Amino acid sequence: MDAYRSPDAISTEFRWECSTRRTARVLELKRQRILEDLRQTLEHMALIVPSPNGGDREGLPTEVLQDALERLGDDAFAEFAMQVLKQ
Repeated sequence: MDAYRSPDAISTEFRWECSTRRTARVLELKRQRILEDLRQTLEHMALIVPSPNGGDREGLPTEVLQDALERLGDDAFAEFAMQVLKQ
């Protein structure tokens, strides 16, 4: 019976699909920007945060980042930041 649906139902479904695709595209672009911004921030932090052992700089020490993320109290963000760091 799908072939005999009213034109209103078809146009409503079409608008719904267009809106969903547009929303997904905007969210994907935003996700990519946030990911790149966080990646860049972590790289820059390695330059401004002194190494706890005073040795060579090979990037932000993971232990320092984990401690700082724990203090934020946002588990979702902490997990996201650690995932970005591992990439």
